[in-house]
Amino acid sequence: MTEPFLDPKPIPKPMEITEWLRGAREHHEGGTWGVVRDIMRAWRWPGRLKPYEYFMMGLYDAKRFTPEQRREFMGDRLRAMMRNKTLEREWLGVTTDKLLFLSAMKGQELPVPDVLAVYHPFRRYAQAAQLSDGAAVADWLRQGASFPFFSKPVEGTGSSGVASIEGYEPYNDCLISADGRRVPVEQFVKEIARYRERGYIFQERIVTHPDLEPVCGSGITGCRILVRMQDGEPHLHRATWKIRVITTIADNFWRSGNMLGAVDPLTGEITRVVSGISIHTKEVNEHPETGAQLVGFKLPEWEAVRETCLAAAATFPALWIQGWDISISANGPLIFEVEGDGGAAHMIQHAQGKGLLEPDHLAFLEAWEESSKARKASITSRRRKS
Repeated sequence: MTEPFLDPKPIPKPMEITEWLRGAREHHEGGTWGVVRDIMRAWRWPGRLKPYEYFMMGLYDAKRFTPEQRREFMGDRLRAMMRNKTLEREWLGVTTDKLLFLSAMKGQELPVPDVLAVYHPFRRYAQAAQLSDGAAVADWLRQGASFPFFSKPVEGTGSSGVASIEGYEPYNDCLISADGRRVPVEQFVKEIARYRERGYIFQERIVTHPDLEPVCGSGITGCRILVRMQDGEPHLHRATWKIRVITTIADNFWRSGNMLGAVDPLTGEITRVVSGISIHTKEVNEHPETGAQLVGFKLPEWEAVRETCLAAAATFPALWIQGWDISISANGPLIFEVEGDGGAAHMIQHAQGKGLLEPDHLAFLEAWEESSKARKASITSRRRKS
């Protein structure tokens, strides 16, 4: 059986409840039953935490968190509840479709990667090659592609289905991956066929900023930046640097060895770095492969990153919380994508060791919920009159 080339979906960190509980009870002020009691109550905490999230972020550790601080952490259940209650799906749809999103950014002359080709029965993008079927993709890969390139599905998150390709070897009809693997063109085409209905795009591969290469290698790394819409204007709330090890093809935290760095949103300085989850969480000061100092490092061109992010966020005023992925390339900040509901909160919270549901953020969420109710009532009233 041929081994798959693409990762079809994110591989979650394994949930080893027995091992986690055994380790966690040594750190909780109430021992085993204290942890169990927390897990049962966390479902009803303001953040609506699942057991996985409680363990992942190490909330059992009495030396790091008071009982009150544990209740400030936000889970995916609360994110889903707020999304369903307050977000307008028409706006959200533009952020989940990468071609629509890139068009919105390009129309404002904001920096995004160039699209080389689009694999879809009929969709197009600017001057990119339009590849309507598998045969067209294969021909383009063998004869028309510009290497290196990075490819990914039009829809989806977590770097599932992505590829980083260095070039093509005609003598064995194989593509060369950035990690050194070879994949036959026909196999690659067959694997991306699952994305044909929504589309699959091929983009230029970005060169990382020269100040970042000595720190974490030549692969591009990005920042997840959380933006809040307040009084009609975007405000940068928190930021996390997704630090990759050299051997991975993307910076997503679920990929083995990758780390998360807490970023001072004003200065771009890295204040804390973690690897692993739950009882395997470690605070890291240096990159494990390059030896470069991570804590205290200042991300280059941070003011330009801030300006780019805030300009882009203003595109979606109805999306009250946004999670932007922005890389720092050799040519400056480059926008990759946005999660229109802020994205998974555990990544930012785990990096910073601090929950999102502090009093000011709770007040922000409550204000948006009330505003959303009023707006939806107004829209319903206008529709009835028309």
